[in-house]
Amino acid sequence: MSSQFSISLWATYFIYAYSNIFFLLSVYLSSVGLSLRVSGWVLASFYIGTTFIRPFGGWVLERFGLRKTLLVAGIISLFGALGVFFSLPSVPYMIFYRVIGGVGYGIYLVGLTTHQSFIFSESVRGSRFGWITVLTILPLATLSPLGGWFLRKGFVELYFFISPVAALCCIVLGLLLKMPSEGVDVPKIEWGSWRELFCLKGVHLLVVSTLLFALANAFFLSLSGFFSEKGLNPAAFLWANALVCLVLRGLGGRILDRWDRRRMAAPVTILMAIVILAAIEADSDLELLVLGSLFGLGLGFGFPVHLALISDLTPPRLRPKGTALGWFFMDAGWFLSPLLVGYLASLVGEEWALRLLALAILACSVVVFLLWERFVRFVPELNADVSRKGA
Repeated sequence: MSSQFSISLWATYFIYAYSNIFFLLSVYLSSVGLSLRVSGWVLASFYIGTTFIRPFGGWVLERFGLRKTLLVAGIISLFGALGVFFSLPSVPYMIFYRVIGGVGYGIYLVGLTTHQSFIFSESVRGSRFGWITVLTILPLATLSPLGGWFLRKGFVELYFFISPVAALCCIVLGLLLKMPSEGVDVPKIEWGSWRELFCLKGVHLLVVSTLLFALANAFFLSLSGFFSEKGLNPAAFLWANALVCLVLRGLGGRILDRWDRRRMAAPVTILMAIVILAAIEADSDLELLVLGSLFGLGLGFGFPVHLALISDLTPPRLRPKGTALGWFFMDAGWFLSPLLVGYLASLVGEEWALRLLALAILACSVVVFLLWERFVRFVPELNADVSRKGA
């Protein structure tokens, strides 16, 4: 499976390049004079598509297989990206095509992550997902600075053209992947039901933990415009965050195999919420570099931890649906965050909107930490088979 792992790494890079380039979209929206509320809808529209298609992503994979799923998802993604490119600067059309792009992105990631969960054994799952998530953050360290430079120099079309190119690469790489169950003389898997999935121990706690992590992670969608309005360079925070994530996931992946991942899920979100509160008060690019590095500590472990937990708590026959459910709540955070900030800002101002949401994430994450500790006490084993039996 080494070649499959390598291909899946590059597929991960390009599907995240497809979406992550828009982390700086609020800079463009601010430059054309859109209000925070309107910008919130443009930013959130992509995640509307991803959020509501996720539950169907698992069904599509079960019904049509991996390659057809990735091919169709890649084509939809390309259509959405080209639509945004040719509709500038029309807000209604941008929203429409970003929803379409989100649908393709959502289905593609369900298929890709499910494939990865099958080719990794539990003993190396944490470190392998660590390397996978290195590729999720690599576009922030490579393409995002390029995109930021395009925007600063006024090359808006070049900035928006990065996403269609990434979608094309996703289509090609998706055709090279295959599930272990799709080989010759390999028995087909009898897929489980949604009811069975929701009966698993720890699943409900995992989706709450995933949602809070995603809300904290999505904060940069709103913070980038906030930093820009203060005369700061949002790329400083983004670049430092990406660099620390890359180092941490590349060199510290074995930690994810040795530590109980359930006990790591909430602390990373707590750290990220505290950093957000501090970043709101930042007055220099140097402060953003330091705070971005600290944010990267939380994000560096948080993403692979939550991805691995989905596989840990679900047996293979429920894994496509478990992956779809995990991604549904991951996307819900990205969908809700800019909308909450936008509407809160209309009531209390932008700065207090950011502050109040960060405080809410912090308080809820402390509660989730205590619940994970209780769960570990009553379900000490960490494997999908035990969870499936309801132990």
